[in-house]
This record gives sequence, structure tokens and C-alpha cells, in this order.
Amino acid sequence: MVRYVPIRYDVLDPRANPYTVRTVTLDLGQCLGAKRPILVDPEDVKQEVWNNVIFRSVTRDAYDFILVKVPATCVNVVLKNGVELDGQRFRVDLMSGSLFKPDDHDRRTLIGIPDAARQFFANLLGFEESVYYASRALFARHLTGVRGNIRGRAYPLSDEHPPVIELTHRTSGQKLSLMVHDGWGYVRGSVAQDMERQLSQRKRRHKPGGNSNYQMFQWFKDERPEVVSELVSSANRHLSPLLSSKVRYSALTTGRPTMQLGVAMPTPGRCVVFPSGQERFEAAAQGGLILSRSPADKPNCHPVHWDDVETVGPASDFLAQMECLQYTWTGFDRGHLTFFKGMLGIIPEAWWPAEWESRSVIVCAKDRKLDERWTTEEQRDEAHALQEDFLLEDSSLVAVDWFEAGEAIGVPYDIQSWLGGDYDGDEVQVFFEKYNPRLFQQVVDEFDREALNPKLAKRFSHAPGRTRRGRLLAMTSMNTGLWSVIAATVNALTETQRGMLATSLGFTGENAEAELWATIERGIKVGTDSYKTSEDVRTWEARARQYQKVLRKQFGTSRLPYSKALRGLLEQTAQPVLTDPEWRSVYFQCINTYPLPPLKGALALRGVPARVLGQVLHRLLPAEQRTPEALQGFFEQWLRERSLSTEEAHRIATSREVQEMFATLLKDFAQAEAGPVKNRSAYVPRPSTRGPLGWSSHLRNVHGYMPKTNGVLGVLDVLYLMADSGEEGGPASFWQAYQLFVRDHPQYRYMLSPVDVIRWKKGISPTGLYIVAGREEWAEYERFKQQHPEFEYSH
Repeated sequence: MVRYVPIRYDVLDPRANPYTVRTVTLDLGQCLGAKRPILVDPEDVKQEVWNNVIFRSVTRDAYDFILVKVPATCVNVVLKNGVELDGQRFRVDLMSGSLFKPDDHDRRTLIGIPDAARQFFANLLGFEESVYYASRALFARHLTGVRGNIRGRAYPLSDEHPPVIELTHRTSGQKLSLMVHDGWGYVRGSVAQDMERQLSQRKRRHKPGGNSNYQMFQWFKDERPEVVSELVSSANRHLSPLLSSKVRYSALTTGRPTMQLGVAMPTPGRCVVFPSGQERFEAAAQGGLILSRSPADKPNCHPVHWDDVETVGPASDFLAQMECLQYTWTGFDRGHLTFFKGMLGIIPEAWWPAEWESRSVIVCAKDRKLDERWTTEEQRDEAHALQEDFLLEDSSLVAVDWFEAGEAIGVPYDIQSWLGGDYDGDEVQVFFEKYNPRLFQQVVDEFDREALNPKLAKRFSHAPGRTRRGRLLAMTSMNTGLWSVIAATVNALTETQRGMLATSLGFTGENAEAELWATIERGIKVGTDSYKTSEDVRTWEARARQYQKVLRKQFGTSRLPYSKALRGLLEQTAQPVLTDPEWRSVYFQCINTYPLPPLKGALALRGVPARVLGQVLHRLLPAEQRTPEALQGFFEQWLRERSLSTEEAHRIATSREVQEMFATLLKDFAQAEAGPVKNRSAYVPRPSTRGPLGWSSHLRNVHGYMPKTNGVLGVLDVLYLMADSGEEGGPASFWQAYQLFVRDHPQYRYMLSPVDVIRWKKGISPTGLYIVAGREEWAEYERFKQQHPEFEYSH
């Protein structure tokens, strides 16, 4: 049979190719005890029209599919038996993805396909771990797209030679370096413009601000009063009952410090690059940063000093104009069905390199997630190591999300990998030293570059056409939630208590606590990677429950006062009062420092989240409940509720130690204005003098940059050439040596940026402090241009 191949791609009409998706919702009565396909009454089926479904296009509309909503407790029995609708049996144990996540009613959605479709996709989904990609590859709900013949190029990922692409603007001649990485590629501007014509929703733009979560700060080793006070002071403007409970929950547990979000994209060099002209990122030009991401399953705040931040220049200007989209690309590569996914930055036609003239999409080779030709892990690895030009015929390139210009932030790989993130749409959270200098200082002081979170090895279990029931059941495990709660609880223990816990769990020696933490972090990772890891998720789930049992026995633990249950409490009662037993429990768990015995439903807490919550709550209490006498009475009542006898509760509440605790508490809260941060030495930019290793000393913090050796050379290109030459002697200043290099190598052209000129004039290293130029610096730059016409200039 000759397969029809379009001559070119066509833009998808959002109203074309309609398909009526039938959704079946099963209840417990239908599922329990089932021994055969569960028969569904057609009258109980909900119908919805989807357009341009990839599953239908690649099969030439040959097969139907349905969606089946199942109570979480019945997933196993439905996977075993399948569903029968209108006389047709549907297998629900072969395909899955993000649809499988539980909804608000704790139901999971399964994808039902006929057995003939199983045979059609047996090779594409040939390995067990591929089950999770099926939803994205074949059922992506997209905003727009194109379908037809689309040419691409794949670059392999290499630590030694990362794929850095040099772009030249066709009109201005301006130069720019971009990077391809795992999860991130580029699409030609003309293709994106075609897709945009049929965009069915508005492009996405992050709203200014964002909700921080307590997991970000639970990993701090110290409870610095000045940090707690700084966070508490920022909470006040986010506590109005008119705001959502999500915003108020963030304010209660973290203070909700000023934070902005962006989509992480790879960037050559060591600087975090922000789009220029973005008001929400203005503070990035005025100090250091903290970068974080969710989930915070380990210490996850990475400091970035002010000389590693770029907010002006060619790269920043390009990001300010670059839109990006999250994509699915499914089609036939030389007759074999294949699938890519990730992010694509949109490169305007004026910047599109001549080398890519016949290509429309540039991807990282590792973004090919499925391929019918793979039967072994080695074949997949070989494909990921190959640079190739290819043509996807009869393919669908669709956008599942589309971001406005200025939403991408360039994040160097060493930072993104430390955060445990990728470039396939991961968001980074940005906090600013300008607004939170004390928080920034603590992150700097406690930062551990070696605290990496290595990913679990992916499995490749080739089993074409076989049931994926075991893998789907693994995805229902509660490991992520269980181990995250354990992490939060252990973080709230004192150092002595953590040592006791480690010993009780069988860890010994001086590294006992470190091994405990390694186990907890791995347990979280087993949960998040359950669809692709070789770890036994049930074993890890049982281990988590054992840890919880030991925690309850030793410390009488219950849920933490700043857990998500607090958000539900906020929705019920906007005003915290100590006459409410729920608020009473939250408050006293956070502010109590008296060494109580293990209590029912209470834990002696340490950590920044508890201190912030306690102090913010205290400010919200009615004035009459904040007196020493009132606090003592409510404290005694709380102790009785925690199973202490009336006599014992009264003895503790009226003791001198507790009275001193409340007196100190009230004094500290009254003086809660943030004290002066520990003075930090004024920043001294690195001088331009030759280092002990020659000029290579100035390249110590430069990563991923691919120097040019012809055409127009930037200062960094010259620095690489000078470092590689190994010449000794000569001028001690780089800028003097740079002038000699320019004189001795007339075959090149040389370009300077405003920052290069400022560094030159001030005698700063060519990779030193990235200076924010004011009017005087710009005037100096203009004078320099007139004095030195032998150079080309970026601005």
C-alpha cells in the first residue's frame, strides 16, 4: 500500500478533523469483583469533541479510543479487565501519561484502545517505560500546529563540545550565541508565524509575583532571627481575606517574599541571562539572586552573585524578543513512527542561520523519546549520540503551551542541574537580594555546591505489545507524598533528635544522618520517576511507612502545622483565633520552645517555616489574646488537648520557664523589625592582571562557551586564544595584551560591547563584574567609540 505523503506542511485548522471522545466514569459498584470487561451503558457516557487528534491522524482514522475515569482504589481491577462499550472491548493497560494523575475526586483517567491499535503501536511503545509518553505523543491537547513534511536537525549532547550555535543577523551583522540542550531546541520564525495564525488561546505570560512554598526554606540549617523577621515583614501585604487562600497560605508559611517566574533555557557561559526591558526583572540588575525550582526535595536554593547576572547586551535583547513554545512532534522518519518533545525557542528569519536554511526545527537528539526502531537500550543511546538531518513525513508539530516574548531566562547548565531541573519547560523561581538581603546572605552562607541530586537511571525493558499494568500501578504509589512529609518532619527535628532517629532506623557511624538524608531524597525521587526507574516502588513505599511508624513512636508526630491542611483551615476561617482548637494547635506548635514530653498530635519544631508561621500568626491574633495571661491560659488548654492531665498541664503552663518563654516571645515579637544584616565586604571586581595560570585564570567560571576562531571576535574569543597560546611574559594587564593581540592579528575583526569598554577603562577582568551602566558609563562608551574606530561595537 502506498502511503500518501503531503508535499509540504499545512497549518492545522482548530475546527478540522473532529473526533467525538467518549468518557466513561466507573463507580465502585461496577469495578469491585469484576472478572471480565466491565460493560458500560452508552447512556452513561459523556461526549466531547476533540480536533486534530494525533492518534487518529497517524492511524488514518482507523481506530477509536475512549477515556475511562476510575476510582483510585479500583485501578488494578480495571487494568486487568478492560472496558466494553457498544460491543467493542477497549484495553486500558497500554497507554498513559499526565491524564493518569488523580483529579479532585481521587479518580484516575485511563486511555482505552482496541486490540488492533495495540498491534499498530506495539513498536513505538515497545519498552515498558514508554507508557508514560503515550499521552503526550498521541493525545496532546494542543493550541495550534502544523502537519506534513517537516525537516529537522538533531544535535547530540556532549560535555566536551556542547552544541553552541553562532547566529548572525542578516541585516545588522550582530552576533549571538545560543545553545541546544536536553529539552531545548529552536523553530524557524516563519513556521511559528504559520502556527500562530490559528492559535486557539492567548499566549502565556507569567503574572508578576508568585507563591513561595515552605519546602524552599525548610532545609536551612540555622534559624536566623533577622531572616525570619525579614520574611515576616513581607507577609503583611498578602494576608487580606480578599486574597485567595493559596496566596495567604504562602504568606503565612514563608512570608511570600518577592519572587518572579521564568522558563529555564540553556545559555553558554556562566551568567544567568534575563530579558532586557522587563520591569519584573529590574531588581536582577541591582544585586544577587536566588534561583530555586519545585519540588524542593533537597536544599534547592542556588545563590547567584551580581557579577554572574546579565540584564543588558545582545543576549538579553534577544530574549526580550524571543517567544518560545512547548511542543509535541510525532511523525514518520523514513517510514518509522517516532516522537520528540520539549521546548522550542522561536528564532526570527533575520537570525536563522544559512546552515539551517533547509531545516525548520532544531532539537537535541535526546528529545527523541520514542522510536519504532528501538529494540535495545543501546539503540536508543546510539540515536541520542548522533548528529543528523532528518525529515519527519506526515508529522504533527503542535504547541501544547506558548509563552510570550520575555518569559525565558538563560540558566547555565551547572545551576540547572544542581537544581535537579531540565530545559523541557521547567520553571525557575527567582528571588532578589535587593528585596531580601538577609535571605540571600543565608543562602550564600549555607550553599553546598556538592549537594547534587543525581537522577535515577532510566530503564529500557523491551516488551512490545505487552500489558503495562505493573508500570501503571507503580505510578499510583504514594512515595512522593510519603517521603516529602518525612523530609519536612525530619527537617523540623533538632540535631539531637535527627541523630536519635538515624540510629533507630539502623544508620550508624559519623555519616549516619547523611545516609538518612540520602535515603529520604532517593525515596522522593523514586516517587517522581516511578514510570521510568528500575527501583521497586512498593519496597520504597513500605520503607516510608516504617519510617513514619518510628517517627510516631519516638516523637509522637502528627501533621506539621504548616502542611497543606493549613490552607483548608484558611478557607474555613479567615481570622486566626486561639479559641479555635485548630488555630490553637498550629500556633503553639510553632512558638513553643519549652521541652515538652512527646505529646499526642504535637512536635517540638525547629526551622524557618515554623518560626515565620508562628510570628505571622501572632500578629494576626486579636489583641486581647496576645497578653501573657491569655497566652498562658490557652497554652494550658492546648496541653490538656494533647493528652496531658489537668494537673500536669497546669503545672507546666504556670511554671517559671513557660512564663519566661512568653515574656521573651512577646519582647522579640515587639522588636521584630529586621535588624541590620551582617555586613558583607564591599565587592571588589577581579583585576585584569595575569593570574598564576596565565590568562586562563580569567576563564575559571566560564562554562559551555564555544570560542570563535575566525570572522568577528569578541573579547572572550580573544581571551581563549591568548590562554591557549601559553605565551609567557608580555603586559601584566589583559587589556594591554588585548591591544597587542589586535595589532598582531589584523586578519580578524574585533567587536566590543559597552561592558567590555567599561571593564577596559576600569581595569577589570574581561570576565569580571557585569556592570550596570548609568548615564556616565554610556557617555564614556560613546567617547571610546569615537576614539577607537578600529573596533566594531555591539551597541
